[in-house]
Amino acid sequence: MLFNSLTFLIFFSVLMFLAFLCPQKWIKHLLLVASLIFYAWWYPPYLLMLLALVYLDYYCCLKIEKSRDFSRQAGHRAGFSAKSYLVLSIVLHLLILFGFKYLHFFFSIFGYGLPENFHWSLPLGISFITFHTLSCTIDVYRAQHPAPQKFTDLLYYVCFFPHLIAGPILRLKDHWRDIINPIKPSLKTLNCGIYLIFWGLAKKMLVADNLAPFVEKYFDYPESIPSTGIAWLALYAFAVQIYCDFSGYIDTALGIAKIFSVKLPDNFHYPYLSCSITDFWRRWHITLSAWLRDYLYIPLGGNRHGTFMTYRNLMLTMLLGGLWHGANWTFVVWGALHGLYLSIEKYFSRFNKASEHSSFSILKSFLGCFICFHAVCFAWIFFRAKDLSRAYDYIIDLFDLSKVSTGLDSSQAGQIAFIIFMNLVLHLINYKFMLKNKISQLQISYRLAYLLLMVVLITLFGVKQEARFIYFDF
Repeated sequence: MLFNSLTFLIFFSVLMFLAFLCPQKWIKHLLLVASLIFYAWWYPPYLLMLLALVYLDYYCCLKIEKSRDFSRQAGHRAGFSAKSYLVLSIVLHLLILFGFKYLHFFFSIFGYGLPENFHWSLPLGISFITFHTLSCTIDVYRAQHPAPQKFTDLLYYVCFFPHLIAGPILRLKDHWRDIINPIKPSLKTLNCGIYLIFWGLAKKMLVADNLAPFVEKYFDYPESIPSTGIAWLALYAFAVQIYCDFSGYIDTALGIAKIFSVKLPDNFHYPYLSCSITDFWRRWHITLSAWLRDYLYIPLGGNRHGTFMTYRNLMLTMLLGGLWHGANWTFVVWGALHGLYLSIEKYFSRFNKASEHSSFSILKSFLGCFICFHAVCFAWIFFRAKDLSRAYDYIIDLFDLSKVSTGLDSSQAGQIAFIIFMNLVLHLINYKFMLKNKISQLQISYRLAYLLLMVVLITLFGVKQEARFIYFDF
């Protein structure tokens, strides 16, 4: 059930109708049932897997808390039994993720192929669900949050449908209260959420989906690229596509949650305006970056054990972050590139003693933004390419001097360039004036005009085909 589909429109309309009629005390139960239906819509048997994963966390969280209390009272070695339940949760979660997502990739490394009957479809959002549920158990183990006392409460927290498939990734210690106490929707909360929903759908249907065919044509068949100009244009197009596709999903999810007075964390903060790769990862997929930092990079040692170990930890974190996205060597290379970028930045940051008030600060920021954007775009080649061979061919086409003179010989090139340019302009305007945060504060006549404009634009220029969000595959 896609946010940009007629099916979801009907589902959400029925849910809103029931929510307005439902007493406040039943709102959470209504949303829980709606969330389970939302997930089961694609393939109902996988709902059983989701229930099992959540129950595993519920059981382990209770046992961790009980074991820790018993150890303290009895004078035993504190946390020993609690740690065993933590390990049990982590191992079982990762085994399930490995079986569904990485089994074929693992055997292919050693030159073995599995029989066809060992191939099964990937459950939607399994990587997000795994990280989400693991953080619950780890937060309880670290005593950062008490164990949930009701299975239905934890189930609702994990399965709340706006964030279930593609994030943002929640943290028990940060977002439990916000999620677990939804409020009956009203005209006021509807006003706060509906503009974000249309903002997100416009990103997806007006920008990302219109760029998708052009990107697919040249990334999937790099031999068809007629010129270096087209190669660069398609690369920029994918950079804009993946941003608008993913941030469009997040904005829509935030808007739906706001209608029920649930505050989800924003996942993006104008990442293509970053002046460094470090800054980029503070702005792009923010909840994943924070998860990798707190649950992987810091436990590995962070930057506490010398320069070499810091670089090692950065590389391991980004390699595993790349592999989290998919069972393909392309994602490993993508993660390795970002690990390399971060390591190089950390090395040269030791020599950067220039004052922020230097007369060269503006030029430095511009050059930093330019270099960072193109470094990110270069890494996107591996993220988008279906295999390393096609990624290599695409890179060759980017720098093939024999094709420079042919120019942008594509009937679509002008339209694609215009979409990219307008998106950049709107990106800068929104960053400067924070339009997304101010729309809900406008007078009602302006808000209605905004909604009418969004409906007209999506109707006239939006792609009507129900295209999946890119991050649904992770």
